[in-house]
Amino acid sequence: MTKPSIFELKTDFEYLRNDILIHFKLVSQLVKHRNNELTQDWKAAMYKQMIWLASKDNAAFEAYLDFSTNEDNEMYFDFDIETMKKYVGKRYSKFNSIIALRNFWSKYKKAKKEIREAHRDTKLFLSELKQLKKTLIDMDSKTTHSLLGEIEEWRGILTEIIDYKIHHFNLVFFFEYLFLGNRTITKQEMLNLVVLDKSVDTKKYIDSLPDDIDYLTFTDATFVHKIEDNNFDWIGEIYFEDFMHLRETNPEVKKKADGMLDELLMNIPTYTATFDEFGDMESITQNKPKLKLV
Repeated sequence: MTKPSIFELKTDFEYLRNDILIHFKLVSQLVKHRNNELTQDWKAAMYKQMIWLASKDNAAFEAYLDFSTNEDNEMYFDFDIETMKKYVGKRYSKFNSIIALRNFWSKYKKAKKEIREAHRDTKLFLSELKQLKKTLIDMDSKTTHSLLGEIEEWRGILTEIIDYKIHHFNLVFFFEYLFLGNRTITKQEMLNLVVLDKSVDTKKYIDSLPDDIDYLTFTDATFVHKIEDNNFDWIGEIYFEDFMHLRETNPEVKKKADGMLDELLMNIPTYTATFDEFGDMESITQNKPKLKLV
């Protein structure tokens, strides 16, 4: 098989570079657009939460207001306080914001899937660059050295694209404030929020629950006992997403979670993988077992 010439490689690289530039613009615009859409939907759900609190409990509403309009808080956003006053003392469903949250979650998952699919093309571009780099290294000339430097620059751009992600939104917060001030909901109200798992064990668990559900029971039912159908477990998914975000951003949570995982995997081999600069796995080695003092 005839080896490509320097001219052919330079031409291929120019085409690839143009494709990467187009991809970069498309992905960055897509992520920005989806994040803006989701932020507006999230704010709309927050408004519904505020309206309900304003209608029920002025003290609770003010506490919520202080929290959500603090610029140091991740959930900060501007809004007109005066618009809330007309809801004081009015009848307003506490589940309006939860319904909005369920709709938000569906859009959020769809957006994350869309970005994941876009990143598949990002990884394909990385593979093409890697192959081009290997070919140039084999040729070993002054011209190839110049192209190798450019390849490294574009590899950095593709690595940057992979870091473009959908924002994290605090969604567990909506459930916490549903139970603010030791409030409860009825068992039937909880069941109305979910698509129930049909197993015998779930039915027995549901039958054992009290008629009034507090926050601890609610989280236990949806996140631990997983009363939702596996194909429609939107509340359990939100709790899991929040846990994974905490694990990634909070060192103490990560340490505790990893410790629990070590306990579970005590007799199961674990492995560590190493990756090259293009994101491809280079090696995988078995970890030494962690010994437990007794």
